[in-house]
Order: sequence, then C-alpha cells, then structure tokens
Amino acid sequence: MKVYVKFLPYLFGGLFISVLLASIFLFAFSENWAKRVLFFPHVNSTKIIGEARFLPDLGNQKDNVMLLVDEIMAGPYKYGNLPVIPETTKLKSAIIDNDILYVNFSKEVFKIDKLVLITPKDMLQAFANSVCYNFPGIKKVYFFIEGLPVSDYSEINKLHFYKYLKDFIITDITQLGKQVSRLKDNPILEYCAGLKAHDNFQNGIAFSADIIE
Repeated sequence: MKVYVKFLPYLFGGLFISVLLASIFLFAFSENWAKRVLFFPHVNSTKIIGEARFLPDLGNQKDNVMLLVDEIMAGPYKYGNLPVIPETTKLKSAIIDNDILYVNFSKEVFKIDKLVLITPKDMLQAFANSVCYNFPGIKKVYFFIEGLPVSDYSEINKLHFYKYLKDFIITDITQLGKQVSRLKDNPILEYCAGLKAHDNFQNGIAFSADIIE
C-alpha cells in the first residue's frame, strides 16, 4: 500500500499534464473558438480597456451574442479592470430582433462601484461597444431597467419620488445619520435625489470608439 501511495503524486501529476496538453491541442486545432474583445472600465480611471478572450463559436449570431452578454455580465479577468455592469445586477432578458439587441437589467444597474469613474452613460456605451465591436451585424443596443427604457426610467422614478421618500422622513435628529446611509444605499432614491447622469441618455446606442483608449 505504501508503494502505491508513494507514486500517487506522480500519477495525478501525469493526469494533470495529459489533460492540460489535450486541452491545448483541442483549443489549437479546433475551429469552434472565436476571439472576442470586451470593454471594461479601468480602476480609478475614465479609460475603457479592451480585454481579449476566446469564446466558443456556437454556430449562429444569436447564441454567440447571448454568450458574449453573459461574459460581459460575468466581468473582467484582467487585473485592474472593473465590471462594466454592477455584480448585483440581474440580467432579466436579452432579445435580438431586426439586428437590434434589447437588454433588460434589474434596478441594481444604478449601484455602481465607487472605483468606477466613468459615467453610467459611458458604462452602457461600453456594454454596447462590446456587442457591436464583435458583432457588426448588431446595429444598436437598447437598454431597459425593470422593463422600462433607460431614458424613461428616471422620469418615472422622479414622479414617484415622494412615494419612496416618505419612508425617509426624519422625526428625530438622531436618525439623520442612519437615514442618510439608507439613502446612499438606495439606487432609486439616490438617483431621484439628484443623480442627473441619465437625463440626456439617448437609448439605442451603436458602437463608438470615443471612450476607448
């Protein structure tokens, strides 16, 4: 038994190397892989960085675009790059119709990491760039939040501002710090209270190299 145990590390090492070589061989000689470039914000910078990776070619544009969308949502691999879409955001739906991609996010898309210095508008532009750069057949990307177009979502929230705000009425000065913290943690209220980044957003954005450096 001791003899077998002694050779176990060599056995596992050999298996690992065999699997690694087989993976490299399949990757190198398979035609079912495609190079994609995904764009992410760089930490503490307004730069958008292109990050290359290889993804399986699923044989048709629709499936390949959906795979790319999943990769964008999963975030960057490269150190120093940050997610273009907040990690807490849920992708509710993604549909292609007449060469237009319609993407529907949950409201957490507003809750951007403090290390991300680009505007929410540029964040969505970077998302569209990743799609349109890799798939020129996709002419535009329309964004929705909770089923509402981004350009309309903020206005609707403003109409309901006081409905949300009533829970934040301060009756005791000792509650001030706690309520301010709650306000900062609530993306809808924070936006309604003064975040103007989406006011001039025009939905249906196409590829733009303006913010790529």
